[in-house]
Amino acid sequence: MDERSPSSLSLRDRLMDIGLIEAALVRAVRNALLHHKRAGNPVADWQEGRVVWVAPENIPVERER
Repeated sequence: MDERSPSSLSLRDRLMDIGLIEAALVRAVRNALLHHKRAGNPVADWQEGRVVWVAPENIPVERER
């Protein structure tokens, strides 16, 4: 990605910037996990071919980079 901010890019350029899209998805998932953890709600996860519930205290949340 170049030095321009995402908001200065055209819609076409933003849609073509895979790194920008991936970063947005990572932030969205991290925020959703944080909200569930703070609210005390479990989350569903796919482990070893089946869905399992992860207790709020076991939800892994990575720090922002």
